[in-house]
Amino acid sequence: MRIDLNLATRPYQDVRSFYARWGMIVALTALAAAALWGLAVSRYNSTRDVREKLNQAKAELSRLEEQRKKAEELMATRENAPTKQRSDFLNTLIARKAFSWTQVFTDLESIMPARVQVTALAPEVTKENQLELRLKLSSSNRAAVLELVRKMEGSERFRQAQVRSEARRTNEDTIEFEVSTLYVVPRREMAATAAGGAD
Repeated sequence: MRIDLNLATRPYQDVRSFYARWGMIVALTALAAAALWGLAVSRYNSTRDVREKLNQAKAELSRLEEQRKKAEELMATRENAPTKQRSDFLNTLIARKAFSWTQVFTDLESIMPARVQVTALAPEVTKENQLELRLKLSSSNRAAVLELVRKMEGSERFRQAQVRSEARRTNEDTIEFEVSTLYVVPRREMAATAAGGAD
């Protein structure tokens, strides 16, 4: 019978393999930390460029807003009142002339859900010389009208579409809606209709 005795004062430990394993783990952790640090620095640098551009845009917007206020103050003076009235009148005329019933109905037809009917349509020129459309709609399906409003928001021609009111007809399933939206006429079309004519 064989008995193995360890007469060493300290038990044997494989220190070399221990350090090799932990050295590998530490090295991998350091590499991962360095990679994350590099990624963070590059992200910070890219967002710094975006922040600088955003600050420049804000400064330009503030400058333009200041110019607009000064121009409005200048136009509000008594001696410039006739010029402002004439300018407002001409801008309103141009906006009205640029309005095309045919184009509006074509644009509406392309996004109108099947279960919605237009019962009335009235264009108005706002104080900011924008064309606002007031639509009266009739539908038995509220979701279809909301779908139309969403499609208007996604369209190039309509902006700020919203349901103003809704009312159910007495003893009927039909709901009447009033929807308002800004109608955008591209500058090239406005210039063409101002020079030629609209339908």
